[in-house]
Amino acid sequence: MRKTLSERILTIPNKLSGGRDRRDDVSYGPHEDMKYDEFPNDGPIVMFWHGGSWTTGNKEMYRFVGNMLQKLGAHAIVMGYPRFPKQTFPGFIDDATRAIEFVRAQYPNRKIYAMGHSAGGHTALIAAMTHEVDGVIAIAAPCNLSERYWSEVFGDSFKDKKHDPRTYVASSKRQPKFLLIHGAIDHTVLVADSISLHRRLKKNKLQSELSVIKLANHFTILPLLVWGPLFRTRAKIKQFILSER
Repeated sequence: MRKTLSERILTIPNKLSGGRDRRDDVSYGPHEDMKYDEFPNDGPIVMFWHGGSWTTGNKEMYRFVGNMLQKLGAHAIVMGYPRFPKQTFPGFIDDATRAIEFVRAQYPNRKIYAMGHSAGGHTALIAAMTHEVDGVIAIAAPCNLSERYWSEVFGDSFKDKKHDPRTYVASSKRQPKFLLIHGAIDHTVLVADSISLHRRLKKNKLQSELSVIKLANHFTILPLLVWGPLFRTRAKIKQFILSER
């Protein structure tokens, strides 16, 4: 099968990530795709949801993210999850919160952070604002989804804007902290989405930091973050997950 653009881009950093301590295919639910890969560490838990327009991608493609987080001091979990057409919204969020509860039961005394890229960032944001987690790291996460293109995946949620992470800001359960990361030249999910969300969070007095990466687009931002010269951004992630608040 021919690889997608994102799969080709991720091949190199995934190979370079090397073999570190890892437990594969931990099951957190009855569906065959409800499995995650775990990168053990004594630090806080960071659960990462991959992107792929809710239709493609798999956790194996993103092991390099788990390795990066593990090196930064986190106990990393790279999520697998049912995708469309096996799942639709808000089922993605239900699956994510199920996974959070499962992980919390395994590690009851650890902080838990939700993290994701693109569609996975969208899931991480809404899961964080509707469930009790300590923070969320959203990378190139969409807010302005078009009903014209996404009606099958998101159904009736466009009527009450439940598809939009900004809808949940005012009612956020535990007021988690936020780190929003976006590429300045992202033409797939515009940086305006993260800017708008950041402003909404700040308006509602939630702790939010926005980091815009000048030379990154939607597909290169993760490899650049892990292997590129984004030392300050990696340091921000480390500080975010290891700080007391």
